[in-house]
Amino acid sequence: MYIEQLNETHAPMLAEVMHTVEHEADFMMMAPGERNVTPEKVADQLNRIEKEASSAVFAAVGNDQFAGYGFVFGSSTERTKHRTYLVMGVRKSFQGQGIGSRLLERMINWCGENDVMRIELTTVCRNKEAIGLYEKFGFRVEGKKLASLLIDGKPEDEYMMARVEHAERSGFE
Repeated sequence: MYIEQLNETHAPMLAEVMHTVEHEADFMMMAPGERNVTPEKVADQLNRIEKEASSAVFAAVGNDQFAGYGFVFGSSTERTKHRTYLVMGVRKSFQGQGIGSRLLERMINWCGENDVMRIELTTVCRNKEAIGLYEKFGFRVEGKKLASLLIDGKPEDEYMMARVEHAERSGFE
């Protein structure tokens, strides 16, 4: 298993893993089928991201399939170019094998290579596995978004988490 940065040519495999994860996962932002991922839509998204110096997409690759994926969404505005927002997902059959850790580590390294000081993400408060993973990599809860998602018709709170490099300068400690 290795982590690869993606481009437009990876669209069919990325669309497939995104579709699978969204149907398997209990805590993704969108409900199964809601995003309607197609290779064409994913290719367009990868094209746009590839042209942006502040964003990137990665996948955990093995056995001719993607086991998981990670998006790094950045900004080019003067006051926000130092921060990114992460989204990731791993197929159920590959969870518990360190793939999420490897994806997250690669995304964090990419952020460091691209002068990103602040990395943000959100996760459902009862998603203990994800919270543990993020805390292992230095993310801290900054706040809670009450009833920010409806999952199976029930309100779910989300934690806003961040990891800040050079925290001593930001007052984050």
